[in-house]
Amino acid sequence: MNFFKNIKSLLCFASPIILGQLAQMLIGAGDVLVAARHGVNTVASISIANAIITIIFMTGFGLLLSISPVLSKKRGENADINKFLNITLIYAAALAVIFMIITLIMTPIIPYMGFEKELIPYIQEYIYICSFSFLGAYIYHALKEFLQAYEDVLFANTVAILAVFLNFLIAWILVFGYKFIPTIGVQGLAIATLIVRSLMGLALIIYCHKFFKKDFYFDKQYLKKILNIGYPISLSLLLELSAFSFVTILVGNISTVQVAAHSIVFTFASITFMIPLAISNALGVRVGYAYGAKNYRDIKDNLIAALSLSFVVMSVFALMFLSFPEGLMAIFSTDKKIILTGSGLLFIAALFQIFDGTQITLSGALRGLGSTKPILFTMLFGYWAVGLPLGIYLAFVKNLKIFGLWIGLAVALFSCSLIFSAVLIKKLKKCFADAQIV
Repeated sequence: MNFFKNIKSLLCFASPIILGQLAQMLIGAGDVLVAARHGVNTVASISIANAIITIIFMTGFGLLLSISPVLSKKRGENADINKFLNITLIYAAALAVIFMIITLIMTPIIPYMGFEKELIPYIQEYIYICSFSFLGAYIYHALKEFLQAYEDVLFANTVAILAVFLNFLIAWILVFGYKFIPTIGVQGLAIATLIVRSLMGLALIIYCHKFFKKDFYFDKQYLKKILNIGYPISLSLLLELSAFSFVTILVGNISTVQVAAHSIVFTFASITFMIPLAISNALGVRVGYAYGAKNYRDIKDNLIAALSLSFVVMSVFALMFLSFPEGLMAIFSTDKKIILTGSGLLFIAALFQIFDGTQITLSGALRGLGSTKPILFTMLFGYWAVGLPLGIYLAFVKNLKIFGLWIGLAVALFSCSLIFSAVLIKKLKKCFADAQIV
């Protein structure tokens, strides 16, 4: 009975996060859909641009992911976490400016990266405009992390759901034009992103006004803590996402059709990934709170519940990818070559769904325990020592091209899930021994 009770409790907490995470991915999926309807060059341009932007954006984003585990642990220790809100907001804004500048510096380098010449101006325009959306996005995510520490997840994720429809509407109007509004193609997708992210950040500032303290409280130890826990998460995200982005860049030098197919299938895989990611975020908060309260039994119970949920969900998605590959591809494109290539990639994606769900769920538990350095070393080994070298070998030596690269990614995820399992078992054995839990 306790098992199903824990499942229900975790699912109630995670459900709004799941919807919010899916909404954020659907914003990207909506962009791909609009771009695909506009033309192959448009979808190829934003795919390459996002591959570059994502590396930088998510590196900074990783430094925000330590906020909810740190604050939930403090809450478990009965501390007043409201006093940390002002400095959290300033921290997020500072990160946004830093990573926006880094993104802008990347723009002049694009012509030297080997892409097709007609795509280069579109890639540069998209990256330049999107860089200014970092402020709204980082503020939104920092405040969302703060609210998660309270297990207050409904409003922030409702904002994300509404943003899906707003982003699609603005993107469609700006890309194709409407009445007196001219068509501006790729620029329209970037401007839509800027507008929607800014509104999302503003919405959470307004909602969180009740938590703000009048007196500014600066805690050097708090900043040090979120940075110490956050930088391995940040670097691990950099390693993981740069691996996927590197694959996109490699595919971009093969053919435009393969870039388009890769982008669509990666969108599907990213959407399915959002559910175990949300479960992982919920688990991180629950584990952080239990760790602060020294309730090791709750850590164990929540971990079992989270892994079970992740396994069931990703098994369903794997079956869906195997059963309806052509139908899924046809949602985004009518090009037969893209559908055929994408169907093959969906088969590979189906094979790594469970491993992908397992590795992100386990990493959430490690974040909650404040043990993030193993995440960094695992990503380094799994992707850059195993997955990518194997993928490049299969793609260019064995001539499997894009399929070889995706096989390499699948092996990387399998390796990460095994290593995380070993690390977490060792960590939990120590916790349970301290609490005399068998």
